[in-house]
Amino acid sequence: MGRAYGMKDLQEMRKQLSLHPTLTLDHIIKERYPTFIDALRDMDDALSLCFLFSTFPSLKHVPRDQSGLCRRLTVEFLHACIHAKALRKVFVSIKGYYYQVEIMGQTITWIVPHHFAFQVR
Repeated sequence: MGRAYGMKDLQEMRKQLSLHPTLTLDHIIKERYPTFIDALRDMDDALSLCFLFSTFPSLKHVPRDQSGLCRRLTVEFLHACIHAKALRKVFVSIKGYYYQVEIMGQTITWIVPHHFAFQVR
């Protein structure tokens, strides 16, 4: 690939790229979470990060698409919780709002940060 790039041989570069195998990560996810219940148990941190990234403005290191996707995921998850009537507890602290839901017998707790205006310098 490096030789083809140095000689600017586009056909050889395309050939080398087509021979490159495509990797999937499905088997890693299935090993870590063999059942849906196992995935639910480990959902706390992922939800907290999604809610955190959904509050970020468009910055150089955080693309607008990423924060928009996180916002969409969080809104869809909240609608699923509302539809299932799964909300059990809510607590307000200095860090933000703690939510606790019970889905399929599993308790999931996450934090939603307070919505303060971001100042870009």
